[in-house]
Amino acid sequence: MLLALAGVAVAAPTEVLPLSGMGEPGEAAVYWDFRLDAGRGAGKWNRIRVPSCWEQEGFGAYYYGAQGRGKPDSDPIIPKERGDYRTEFAAPTQWRGRQVRIVFEGAMTDTTVRINGQVAGPTHQGGFYRFHYDITPLLKYGARNLLEVSVSKESSNPSVNHAERRGDYWTFGGLYRPVWLEARPTHHIEWTAIDARADGSFYAQVHLGSEAPTGSVVRARIYDPEGNAVGRALSAPVGIHDTTAVITGKLDNPRTWSAETPHLYRVELTLIAASNEHRVSERFGFRTFEVRPRDGLYLNGRKIVLKGINRHSFAPATGRTITREQSYNDARLIKDANMNAVRMSHYPPDKHFLEAADELGLYVLDELAGWQGSYDTPTGARLIGQIVRRDVNHPSILFWDNGNEGGWNRDNDGEFDRWDPQRRPVLHPWALHSGVNTDHYEDYASTVKLSGGPDIFMPTEFLHGLYDGGIGAGLRDYWDAMGNSPTVGGGFFWVFADEGIERTDRDRRIDTMGNSAPDGMLGPNREKEGSFYAVKQIWSPVQVSELQVDRTRPSLRMMLNNRYAFTNLSQCKFTWRALKLPRPGEASSDQRLIAEGEVAGPAINPGEQGAWEIPLAPGQTGDEDVFHLTAKDPEGRELWTWSVANPGQESRERSSATDQTTLTKVGNDRGIVQSGPYELSFDTRTGRLAEIRKHGKLLPLSDGPRLVAYTRTERAFQKIAATAKLRRLDLQANPRSPDVLATAAYDGPLREVTWRRSGDSLAMSYEIAYQGEAHILGVRFELPESQVVGKRWVGNGPYRVWQNRLEGGVFGFHETSYNDPIPGETFAYPEFKGYFGNWRWVALDTATQSVTVENVGAVPYFGLYGPRGGVSPVLELPDVGWSFLHVIPAMGTKFDLPESLGPQSQPQTLSGIQRGELRFDFEARGDGDRVSNPLAR
Repeated sequence: MLLALAGVAVAAPTEVLPLSGMGEPGEAAVYWDFRLDAGRGAGKWNRIRVPSCWEQEGFGAYYYGAQGRGKPDSDPIIPKERGDYRTEFAAPTQWRGRQVRIVFEGAMTDTTVRINGQVAGPTHQGGFYRFHYDITPLLKYGARNLLEVSVSKESSNPSVNHAERRGDYWTFGGLYRPVWLEARPTHHIEWTAIDARADGSFYAQVHLGSEAPTGSVVRARIYDPEGNAVGRALSAPVGIHDTTAVITGKLDNPRTWSAETPHLYRVELTLIAASNEHRVSERFGFRTFEVRPRDGLYLNGRKIVLKGINRHSFAPATGRTITREQSYNDARLIKDANMNAVRMSHYPPDKHFLEAADELGLYVLDELAGWQGSYDTPTGARLIGQIVRRDVNHPSILFWDNGNEGGWNRDNDGEFDRWDPQRRPVLHPWALHSGVNTDHYEDYASTVKLSGGPDIFMPTEFLHGLYDGGIGAGLRDYWDAMGNSPTVGGGFFWVFADEGIERTDRDRRIDTMGNSAPDGMLGPNREKEGSFYAVKQIWSPVQVSELQVDRTRPSLRMMLNNRYAFTNLSQCKFTWRALKLPRPGEASSDQRLIAEGEVAGPAINPGEQGAWEIPLAPGQTGDEDVFHLTAKDPEGRELWTWSVANPGQESRERSSATDQTTLTKVGNDRGIVQSGPYELSFDTRTGRLAEIRKHGKLLPLSDGPRLVAYTRTERAFQKIAATAKLRRLDLQANPRSPDVLATAAYDGPLREVTWRRSGDSLAMSYEIAYQGEAHILGVRFELPESQVVGKRWVGNGPYRVWQNRLEGGVFGFHETSYNDPIPGETFAYPEFKGYFGNWRWVALDTATQSVTVENVGAVPYFGLYGPRGGVSPVLELPDVGWSFLHVIPAMGTKFDLPESLGPQSQPQTLSGIQRGELRFDFEARGDGDRVSNPLAR
């Protein structure tokens, strides 16, 4: 029965008394007494922060769950610690006559609670779920009460351990989420379950804590996102012996919720039971989600594609104890990478992360724990009830996951519907279920096949990251197949951030358990890796192609592709900037903004594309080196920046070399050429530059050029050919070309090298004749890594690239100080070393010298050195020194070699001649420029 009322009675809300920190900004830490029974810090009472993982407070042993896979629970490698907590609190006198409960947002793992020496209820088992006890009869009102909590790291229920504590992630112990008291009237609203549809239909199950007196009624009032009451006030009577009331209604033309339009409404629900009134408030969104078999995912009648990632609730300093601010920051980072979805792996997250997803707009897969091991049926059913009752009203949640990779108990699939009136689809990640194939880690060929249907394909894990591999590497080919298929529902990368813990038993050194946990596109402290930006570019909902400058009009011309589901591009903004970039060897201070502007986007509907032109005023083109075009979403967030470079960037002015003389000396395996300020020494056995001096001062460049060429078999790189055999070295100037200083001809892939004077600079050209497959090909020099303190360049950057991850960089001026990260141990980004593309010039700085190389001959890439430790995902990368390359390698994932990842990941097949020309400049650096290199210490 539906009643329309003029207003809603004033009623008391639930009162909350925090017993711990609540993860809110600016709050002071809360300490309880604590004693551990075994291990580090055990045997005496101490003080500990609540909430916290006790390992991060200096207690107990660290343990990575997969260490216990296949071992009996009694194995000594598995910590069996128990922690005892105690604290006192005052129960307010005015709470007398109300129902009081103690609520635990999460505790790992078996938890027993006592109030004033009396057990509050059964031991709770399950480490990732909210649970509570009614402690009304155990309290002393207006007096101090003793709370004692015993937490066992391992569960006495083997299925709990196998579902939660044998996973491929860190496991912890303790009261790691908040604890609080709640006081309600005797007759009260226990919890609510809302189903609000896109057409404005509103349905709410209002579950009561007990049978209400005759004549009781539940009233409801809906408020829009601005806080204004909308529609009619609603009411429903509570029947005799009923513990649930159902309220239904209809709101005309609601603003619907989606990841693009996260409009949130609020409903106030009031139970009026005799003189007893209780009010609760719930946020919700009007939205309708459907899985249309063999078709796709639909929200509010429109097809959507989930571009997502898996996320652990994790921070290096605090383990699984996460604040509201951290949850919101993570949600913003996911949005910033142009992702619209997140899978809660492998357990339900903190409540405030779901609130962030609701507010900011993310589609969520909420997951019951079960990493390749499932709960027994009674335990799983109980925990499903707990997760759904807590999370059911979040519009961001589209699916429930019943475990992971075989960790599902099929007998419990129906339990989700028992609590959820929306009847959200239930997934079995890694399997075909509910009409969705979520198969994990298929190679490219299988991905193409599965993307073709007939089932909806949505891998809940794919392109497994490790160090700088996976996620962005290979994504272009995968998404060309997946993103263009009508039966692909999306996909979820593994994983959001490296799960590296600050070990309090090792001076807080970050530990990623070898290569088990550094799988993220972010570092442990959310340091952005190159794949973050590759994903951001490829998954941008606005795509720009064919960007060009029409100097006759003048204007910027392009094709725009709208990959939004709900947003017209007229709601977006586009900003452009014309930049004059530093000349070779110059600093960032020499960059100039010539002109800029902002315009609204054109009216292009979701899923459509069209040509577009941005008019420019006279004088806004011609002197620029590059135009940057940035698309911004309706909230002003930058989606991506595209660039179009002026191919005619000028070099620095160079003086003539015609008045310079050249003198050649030969002897003792060295040939010396003097020209102007330069003295070049060549090894007459190899033809290579042995050393170079300017005004008599030795410069750091040497031993080149020499061929750098590799192929790869499995995980090892092998040199293609030995050093080329010198056929001829000519160290005298050619009368017809007086600027030529030296020419070397070879038998072998490196065919010819010529050195010239170019004003005050030196120029070197080369030819490589190679046929066949190559993973790395070019020429290299030596500039001791221990001397380098930084680099500056104009090109794509600032992040390095792979052959199968060329996206993610913006053309412009970049500079990076030297860093030498150890994969999985240190997290300095962007990396100094690696391969960099689409470059005009690059300068390497030492403490005393700057060596600048200008790319005169369109060499595609430059490379710098080799990774510390030589370890990268599925590849042992060689040290390429300072190299200039025509071919760079592709990168694999944790599980797959590059060749499994698609066309971009295949080795290059070469034929004919590869040519390059480079121009070298050398300048002294002042004392003010000097910084240190850790390798030089």
